[in-house]
Amino acid sequence: MLSRLPWFTNSWVILGAFLSFLVIFHVLFVRLSPLSSIQWKQIDYIWLTVAFFGIIGSVSENRTIAADSILQSVAKHRRDNALSRVIAAANAETSREICRKFVISEASPPPEVIAQKQRELDAQCAWFKKVVEALKTRTKDSTRRIDVVQMAGPPPAGGDERAYSSFQQSIAWYNEILENIEKLEKDKGSSDIESFFRALGPLLIAFALALRITKVAGEVAIERARQSPKV
Repeated sequence: MLSRLPWFTNSWVILGAFLSFLVIFHVLFVRLSPLSSIQWKQIDYIWLTVAFFGIIGSVSENRTIAADSILQSVAKHRRDNALSRVIAAANAETSREICRKFVISEASPPPEVIAQKQRELDAQCAWFKKVVEALKTRTKDSTRRIDVVQMAGPPPAGGDERAYSSFQQSIAWYNEILENIEKLEKDKGSSDIESFFRALGPLLIAFALALRITKVAGEVAIERARQSPKV
């Protein structure tokens, strides 16, 4: 069985509370114990303070809406693009530029130099292929930052250093976007105090408005009493 929504989400409850406050204030402060002009001025401090606390909750709600809007329209789109860029960069490095075999000719360096360079490129190629396989298991909504050392071990020495540099730049961009998303997710939340005032906000506003309307009625009653002919 589904639970009912909290009472403070029901417009009829808030309307009923407003009318109840209105009747109670009129009976107490206009009929039974009429306040003086100075006392009605002092009432301003009360209803304005209550109204202020009533709108505090809307601030956190606006922050939640704004953060969620950025997440849905911008941040997550950039994250998906950044992940695609990382995967594309890793795949590019397994192309013929890295995963290739040297063709020895008369103009080639000494055989031992060629052999050393070939071993470096082979190791680099194998490392990038391992990274590509690890990236295939990563979903777009993953919140884990990419750590290539954890995924495929440390990059082998030598080879084409420029390939490492380009690939690391794409990873740094992706991880930075994840950090921004994590911050936005935290901004969506509310503190206990904000949640408390967000729940009671409508009730506090109803209280403040009812008191303010009663103040008008009380001041009108005082003014009428002043203008009425004295016997």
